[in-house]
Amino acid sequence: MPNDTTFESFEKELNRLVESFGKRLAELKQPGYAEAQLRDDFLNPFFRALGWDPMPNAASFEVQTTPDPVTGTWTNHPSVTKSKTSVSSFTSGAKVYSRVRAVNPAGTGAWSSEVAKIAP
Repeated sequence: MPNDTTFESFEKELNRLVESFGKRLAELKQPGYAEAQLRDDFLNPFFRALGWDPMPNAASFEVQTTPDPVTGTWTNHPSVTKSKTSVSSFTSGAKVYSRVRAVNPAGTGAWSSEVAKIAP
């Protein structure tokens, strides 16, 4: 967390979000409650509480993978418009690192931290 975000301020905001989620659970389960609204109501405030700056109105996401984030070359994959995607063609059992960044009309966000997964 950045210097201006303390554990106490994060904990307070997290508790507020959890309480709000619990109170609104019936509403949140309704078919009309969209993913974009969930992002505005809960995810972006959660990221801000961590001191992260979410990319509002992301139009697409760029995805990269590598077998080694330190010395390996990052491979670009097709941009996606959903916040979930699959990347294939890896050797089963191989460790693969992925990172993503958001793109909107104002520009391109920073790369996320890499995440390691084992290819199925």
